[in-house]
Amino acid sequence: MTSLGHKLSTDVIVSGALNLSSRIRDIAMIPILTTSIGVSGYGVYVQLLAVTALATIVSSLALVPGYVNFAQDSDRKSDRLYYGILTVLAISSGAVGLLISLNAETISILTLSSTEYKYVFVAGGVLVPSTALSELGRGYYRAQMRNKLAALLQAGPDYVRLMSILIVIYVFQSSLREIVIIIVIVESIFAFLLQILIISDIGLTTPGISQVRDILKYSLWLTVSTYASQVNSRADRLLIGFFIGSTAVGMYSIAYGLASLLLIFVTPIRNVFFPEFSRLTAEGGTEKIGNYLSTATHYFLVLAIPSVVGFVFVSEPLFGYFMSVEEARQAAQFVFILGLGILFFGLSQLHGTTLFAARETKPVAIIRSLAAIGNVGLNLTLIPYFGVVGAAAATAITYVGSSLLIQVILQRRFPFIIFWRRLAAVVLSSLGMSIGLTIIPFVHITVTIFVGVLLYGFLIFLLGGVNKTTIKSLI
Repeated sequence: MTSLGHKLSTDVIVSGALNLSSRIRDIAMIPILTTSIGVSGYGVYVQLLAVTALATIVSSLALVPGYVNFAQDSDRKSDRLYYGILTVLAISSGAVGLLISLNAETISILTLSSTEYKYVFVAGGVLVPSTALSELGRGYYRAQMRNKLAALLQAGPDYVRLMSILIVIYVFQSSLREIVIIIVIVESIFAFLLQILIISDIGLTTPGISQVRDILKYSLWLTVSTYASQVNSRADRLLIGFFIGSTAVGMYSIAYGLASLLLIFVTPIRNVFFPEFSRLTAEGGTEKIGNYLSTATHYFLVLAIPSVVGFVFVSEPLFGYFMSVEEARQAAQFVFILGLGILFFGLSQLHGTTLFAARETKPVAIIRSLAAIGNVGLNLTLIPYFGVVGAAAATAITYVGSSLLIQVILQRRFPFIIFWRRLAAVVLSSLGMSIGLTIIPFVHITVTIFVGVLLYGFLIFLLGGVNKTTIKSLI
């Protein structure tokens, strides 16, 4: 393997490990928050994160991925480009954050059917600029292909936030209000320190505002695409809060959190490949990109498909740690649907990022916008009649549809091979695992997971879904 290939693979492994640790932190947060502030309080916490994420996307104008992409051009002065984006981002995110804080009461009514949580969204307005500036800081290191450091700068603050929340809950016996305050403090301090670190690295210079204008032309459709993707992934919870309430949001979010573990397998690849694909596109390396895509897509499906099947067996006992027996039973009924949808969402993330690297943002933006509109429409139609199950179905349908359309476009631009025989082996191995776990049910969830992994691993090698060549290509 070339030195570049080795660097990319190690970047993916390290980033994946750190991303996994962050996901474990997310799972650990669920019982901590649900036992201290209840499922309803956890639902409020989730809505805060959803509103903050959507507002950050609006304010950031996709300037961060634009910076990572354009910084690969050798004729650009990256330091002036960074300061130009920092200036624009500070102004835009500050303005959007102020709007969120000023309209906190209205947002509380729309997302939680209550004015009681106005203070949560006032704090959310402060989170917008700190989140945007933190993302820009990590983007600086990704643009320099320092992906391991960028991943560490993502995972590190996550655990500082977790420890801070633990102290607030178990030492000071605090409520939701204090938890929100400590989140704002941690995020703001981290954003400030990260910018100081970068400034000490590149020094002081005048902002390259003219270069930002070039990126804005690229990022316009990327902003639409990113926002539509976020609406597509969060509309279900926002509308559940409107129609049903915070408790249903909490229950649904726990199930969604489990299904979202699939993204552990694709997020590191997407983050590491984006700057490299940007460079390869500029150099005409279409064939090399296709080879990377074939391996990455197969790797994701080898891990994601059995995970979706496994959700059926572990979801209800796992949810029992976070909610009542009845709530756990209800959440387990739709987690497979969510898992299937998020599997396709993961594919669309990987494939869409490749098109973004090639600066072909418009087709993906149009597809994701149509998917977002369809998602909202389906949720508005299904939630009143089928509740959270209807929301899960609406989300899965739009994820599958948008992913397939993006893949059609990608194949025309960067043809890559899908290993259909190996994929069939993955599906058969997953079914064999499910049959084995059904015939011999296990009492404890850890035993179920352990036996499932062993059974799937044996079958996937036996049927040829994975071989030594595949393993070597990944490591």
